[in-house]
Amino acid sequence: MEDDLKSFIKLPWFKKHFSNSSDLEILPARYTVQYVMEEMFIYFEKRLTQIADEEPLDKLINKSFKRGEDSYLNSLLRTLFGLCETCLPSVLNVLIKWYEHQQRVSISQVGEVRDRAIKKTLVASYLFCVVLIEILLQVHFHPAECQTQINFIVGNSFNQISYKDQSVFGINYNNSLIVSEIFAEVIGVLSQTHCKLIQKYCIDNLNELRKEIPVNTHSVICLLMGMKYFRIKTNEISSLEEGIAFLEEIGSYYLEVDLKQKDLKHALAGLLVEILIPMAAQIKTEANVPALIAFVDKLYNPTYDLINKKQHKLAAYPLLTCLLCISQNKFFLSTWVQFLNLTLANLKNKDSRISRMALESLYRLIWVYTVRISCESNSVTRSRLEGICASLFPRGSRNVVPRDAPLNIFVKIIHFISQYRIDFAFREIIYDLLGCSRASSRTLSIYPERMNIGIRALMVIFDGLQQNESPPGMPRSIGFVPFGTIQRQKRSYLTQPLSIETAISLGLEQYYPACRKAFDSILRTLDAQIGRSFMLTASHVRGKEYNEVINSEMRAKLDLFRTCIAAIPRFLPDPMSHQDLIEFVIRMCVHVDEEIRLTAYQSLQNLVAECPDWREDLFHIFLRFLINQIQDTFPTLLESMVRLLLQLLSVWKLNFIEHQKNESIMLKLSTNKVGISSQSSISESCELTNSHTSFERYISATAFALHCIEGLALTLLCQLRPQIKRMAISLLYEVKGFLDCFPQKQHYETPIIEVLDEATPYVMEKYIQHVSENEKKTWHKDFASFCEIVSNVGTDPLLVNEDHGNEYLRWDVWASALSGFSEHRFLPSKCTVAISFAWPALLTRFNYCHQIIDPNNPQNENRSSLLRSSKSRYTNWPLCGDILSHENYLSLWQKYIVMVFGLFQSKTTFLSNPSLIRSFSPFVYFLFFFVFNQISFHGVSKN
Repeated sequence: MEDDLKSFIKLPWFKKHFSNSSDLEILPARYTVQYVMEEMFIYFEKRLTQIADEEPLDKLINKSFKRGEDSYLNSLLRTLFGLCETCLPSVLNVLIKWYEHQQRVSISQVGEVRDRAIKKTLVASYLFCVVLIEILLQVHFHPAECQTQINFIVGNSFNQISYKDQSVFGINYNNSLIVSEIFAEVIGVLSQTHCKLIQKYCIDNLNELRKEIPVNTHSVICLLMGMKYFRIKTNEISSLEEGIAFLEEIGSYYLEVDLKQKDLKHALAGLLVEILIPMAAQIKTEANVPALIAFVDKLYNPTYDLINKKQHKLAAYPLLTCLLCISQNKFFLSTWVQFLNLTLANLKNKDSRISRMALESLYRLIWVYTVRISCESNSVTRSRLEGICASLFPRGSRNVVPRDAPLNIFVKIIHFISQYRIDFAFREIIYDLLGCSRASSRTLSIYPERMNIGIRALMVIFDGLQQNESPPGMPRSIGFVPFGTIQRQKRSYLTQPLSIETAISLGLEQYYPACRKAFDSILRTLDAQIGRSFMLTASHVRGKEYNEVINSEMRAKLDLFRTCIAAIPRFLPDPMSHQDLIEFVIRMCVHVDEEIRLTAYQSLQNLVAECPDWREDLFHIFLRFLINQIQDTFPTLLESMVRLLLQLLSVWKLNFIEHQKNESIMLKLSTNKVGISSQSSISESCELTNSHTSFERYISATAFALHCIEGLALTLLCQLRPQIKRMAISLLYEVKGFLDCFPQKQHYETPIIEVLDEATPYVMEKYIQHVSENEKKTWHKDFASFCEIVSNVGTDPLLVNEDHGNEYLRWDVWASALSGFSEHRFLPSKCTVAISFAWPALLTRFNYCHQIIDPNNPQNENRSSLLRSSKSRYTNWPLCGDILSHENYLSLWQKYIVMVFGLFQSKTTFLSNPSLIRSFSPFVYFLFFFVFNQISFHGVSKN
């Protein structure tokens, strides 16, 4: 037995790892590293085969391999990163050996075999860099031990970024450029710890290339581009001076290159820009370093002379901007006005590249002017800002300048201005962008770009003030990163509603009300134009694809619409009521645009989490919308909405539990206080009593809403799709778990799922009679398992005849089971609140279903009989997914009519006798139902 145990190690996830007896004595840390490395190389081999051998040759590596989408690799790399704090040298040795082994692939063949062999080596290089980028950040723990490996990596990286002949790589040429790019990223990571080594390799290689006659321009450019991720550390003066010395070398070469060598001069300018932008972002205050001052003085005037030359403008403009950004305050203020005027003029340039370049230069200059330097005197600053805003946001214009530029740049510019003059940012910019002066008019003209910028800027400013954020950092370059390691962190915004009290505490109460009114007008106008009429349930989009419904002119409005929905509930419109707002967001959950739907999903979850007073109303409105608007015609759409309801209920439950914990803590703290006088004790006891009473009311309203959700789940049990029925059962279990959190049971009725579980053995015995007793003994006795089993039970053909029901209907096992659960002693008597909600819902959906299958309905033309399988007016609707067939509708109609009669609450003797009701066929049910329906509704109308 002992030998059997030693032959393999059985891990918790039941994966067997065979090992020798010596492996059992290995240290845990070493075993962990070996295991992680083994798993990683197995994964790499699998990906090598898949990418190099199975995928098309021309498919780019970075499209096939996306780390952010692979949670397994993320987990491996994070684990390896932590382990490398103690064992980086060993890991690098193994990784380098694997890499060298992969590069020994023979490429002597010709044709596709050769191309795939080359691609395999490129993929191996790419994966090698993926690991290096992750673990080299731990090299500072092993500076001496890793020196040999670092020398190999640096030398290999510079070889890989060298110029590549397209004829050698053929169809893999683009992939070779991607590999060069990711090796450049490895150099960038190492530059943070081995700056001198990287500089030495670069300068040595550059000098060697410059000695060649003639100079190989392509090789020099490739070398320069390989240094684009080189970073200069500014936290130590020695590191800063070393970096500036490297910049001096590159700057001197930049000045030496003749203007006729345009490509080389532009590459040098581009490298300086890539290095200087991150460096300028790190300089929070004025940098009084002589070497840096001399560097700016050396390059500024020669570069300024190039910005008026058309063929050099695109390269010189960003470099001149960077030089101003790292210059001293005195130099900046004395020289930037002339450059600013030129930049503002270039915003209207017909060449989109130049206008975009001018915009990016402008918003970096504004950051330096407003954040780092804190502007000038009030009159001068206002004059400067007015000129800038008049150029970017011309009054009376529908657009911003330049057009089609990223909106986040304009948002950042407003944010920078608000750091110094928040009143100017609101009154002169945001009010105009949102159309606050026009918000009271009946018809609001929508300017999508301007309004989008205004709303986003408003959110950023409020969030920054509420979170006491430090001033925003300087904008960095928006460059292409092959693997995504060097990337910007996404900003996270607050979601709790921004109340008037919060605005007062932030000193913005004079601006907030006007913005809310403008937001209300924008929402209502957009809803009328591209909201309500573009729901998936609208008839005019039937049978059309997305591109047929949404044209190019609507895309800017859709982008604004997404921003508005995403701003909820943080930014609430006024005077729109919360019921109207909730209904609006719920409607957008079935919009034809997928991004709007996803945004509305998230906004609904935020509403549940952040607005406790609205939760019951939200769920009631959601249930009403789902019953009345999301019909059975489109089960895919219904399934997505039920899934959303389940998510919302989970969010509500978690927040309820958290609220309950806070209430109990507050009660404990209050009861532990010792009153100073009898009067204070009386007031405290009154407060406790009022708090407890309000909590009970809150519990009662919550319980009622939960029972209504149970009623909807009961209605969904009639559905044909197994997934919808599973989600309905999940809703019932979630409600039960929610109700169990209540402190007192008298606040609610028995959860439906408990009643269904209790009734399951009885229903199984009485209503499922065509299944043998031996087989039924193997079934589980809970409702969820019973539902799954019954879905797979076949129909007994002997039960399908005219004696047992309508000859057009098949005897349905699940309908029979539902009839059993609907007996009076089960659901109708124990779950009255849920049944009172479920019955009208069942009736509504039954009436709609009957209209579709009724052969006498004039809308169902071309339908000669109930057996006809062709589709009626409910034809294909691509945006909504699958559609029910006529046969499916008959089956659904059968289940609805069973549930409608079984759950009907009435004092009439006929309807209160369950055995009498169930003695009739579905067709007789149909007749009795409509007779009683007419009597009931006429009686109600008379009363």
